[in-house]
Amino acid sequence: MFKNVKKKKNNKGFTLVELLVVIAIIGVLAVVAVPSLFTQIEKSKVASVESDISAIKSAAIAKYADGTLTMGDVDTVLKGEVEGLAKKYGGTYVLSVKGGSDTDAKNIILTITPDSDSTFSQTAVKKLGDDFGLAYTDGTTSADGDNGTVSTTSLVYTVVNKD
Repeated sequence: MFKNVKKKKNNKGFTLVELLVVIAIIGVLAVVAVPSLFTQIEKSKVASVESDISAIKSAAIAKYADGTLTMGDVDTVLKGEVEGLAKKYGGTYVLSVKGGSDTDAKNIILTITPDSDSTFSQTAVKKLGDDFGLAYTDGTTSADGDNGTVSTTSLVYTVVNKD
């Protein structure tokens, strides 16, 4: 009597093999996507630093267009400009004046020092060096520059040069 009665199988859900295949596919996608994500994050940080430098340079040139750029302008107007920047690498942005007199600033130097846990990558060093004419060594290549220097721990850029 019980020979003809078939047991119903519960076929709901996924097998272990199917779950392992899905996990393997997700792992492969993560291995491919994560390095690309970090590269894009680094590119955005470099673009932010380039934007910061351009904003400071534009403010300095605007002051020159008005007449002369005085030491007081560097201390007030341009340092006020620095306060509003993104500073994606954290750290400090310092403006200093080299040469000139109290009423006429010759060279304005911008020094960017990232936080110790957020240094410039070798790719950032090369890009910033190439874009702004800075001397650098990125581990494999080096370049001479007339406008300053860049390394993984600092960037020194001559924003304005009246020589």
